[in-house]
Amino acid sequence: MQELQSQTQASDLQGPTIAALCAVIAIIAALISRIVGDDTATQIGIGALLLAVGLQAMQLALMPRILTLLAAVGSAVAFIIGKLEPQQLNAALFIGAFICASGMLRATASQSPAIRESGKFLVALPRRMRFFLLSIGASLLTVVLLIGALQLLAGLISASDNGQRSASREGAVIAVLRGFPITPIISPIAIPFIVLSSTISDLQWNDIAVTAICIGLFLWFFSAFLEVLAARRATDTDKVNQRVAIPTMSLLRSSAAIVLLVLLIVVLSLVSGQPLSNAALLVIPLFSIAWKLGLRRKVKENQPLFPELAKAVLSSRNEAALISSSIVLGTLLVMLVPEGAVLSLLQFISIPGILVPTATVALFVLMGQLGVQPALSFLIFLPLINPLLESGIPQDALICAVMSGWAINSATSPFSVPVNILARAANLSPFKVAWQLNWPYALFSPLVAGGSIIFAQLI
Repeated sequence: MQELQSQTQASDLQGPTIAALCAVIAIIAALISRIVGDDTATQIGIGALLLAVGLQAMQLALMPRILTLLAAVGSAVAFIIGKLEPQQLNAALFIGAFICASGMLRATASQSPAIRESGKFLVALPRRMRFFLLSIGASLLTVVLLIGALQLLAGLISASDNGQRSASREGAVIAVLRGFPITPIISPIAIPFIVLSSTISDLQWNDIAVTAICIGLFLWFFSAFLEVLAARRATDTDKVNQRVAIPTMSLLRSSAAIVLLVLLIVVLSLVSGQPLSNAALLVIPLFSIAWKLGLRRKVKENQPLFPELAKAVLSSRNEAALISSSIVLGTLLVMLVPEGAVLSLLQFISIPGILVPTATVALFVLMGQLGVQPALSFLIFLPLINPLLESGIPQDALICAVMSGWAINSATSPFSVPVNILARAANLSPFKVAWQLNWPYALFSPLVAGGSIIFAQLI
């Protein structure tokens, strides 16, 4: 009987371990593909990522499972008929690998006693102070850690005391979600600008800096205004926060860990000459493993290490499958759009030029509510960019509208990776987060972004 139990346990561990090994291969292949530009590495990485997701198919939510199946079948057919090149899947591979790597960071952070105490303290803060710290913190961390910042902050939220009032945890999730979009709008190293600058050859960040900064500031002040209104409408129970002693040492240790991680990424980027995104993809998993080893040594844990690391790598399998498959499907969809369809659509839809940026942001947000990922929304909108620029729409206005739509889609769609990461950390439904808690931001932020663009044009 004991031998049978040991065989069963070994079988149970085999699936996740093999899937985690495939995810690690995908991470390594993504780095090689990004640094060297090797198509073979891209093909190996995509295959490994698909295998990792496939081995965990029964643990995936329904939507990622369906999208992954469609992406696998569609890309296979496109390869066979010669319509798809490996380099066209670089973005899907990098994002999927990055989410798997940063999932290790979240899993490790949520087990740290210092992070747990810091999370409990931050979530229990008065709501206005909590909003300020978490929204600004999310913006600053995202500059370097990209979506890894959300994984780290999700670790803070999930590590907070389970007895924490739901209103406090919901407030923490909303604060992070409303601070997160600022960086993708104003940062020249964020994914939206990198993708756009690779598409439009003469695009420079200096050309759009004023408009982008105006949008970021207006959106943050709008978020703060919503927080003030919510505080006034809150019940007495919601307004009362638990009195928690300031965990000075835990805050210092948590801050030191975050600063060290950021410094390692920045230094590696400067020394190697690689983009911050490549440096982050290498540093985050190695840092997570080192952090995990330190935690195990401190508590003298004797459990096998590899099953824990496998679980950590696969902790974000839903998010990785969701966004990677969306990018693949978007790439395939753009290939199917006839060239004349774009011009016909523009002729059919007659919108005053001054309203095009606002309509663009609203379109991205609407597509997000329908389940379309930001990257997929961009790929669908991509054929419209040059015709709109040729029609007289200012370049900075249109580009900033696209980046704003991408960022707001990420923060407001129940199907987006940021919403799912933070909702799961707080044990909430992503639909509750997006449609019940964050609906005012989703409804009015396109108007705020559009008004900011008009204001920037006037100054």
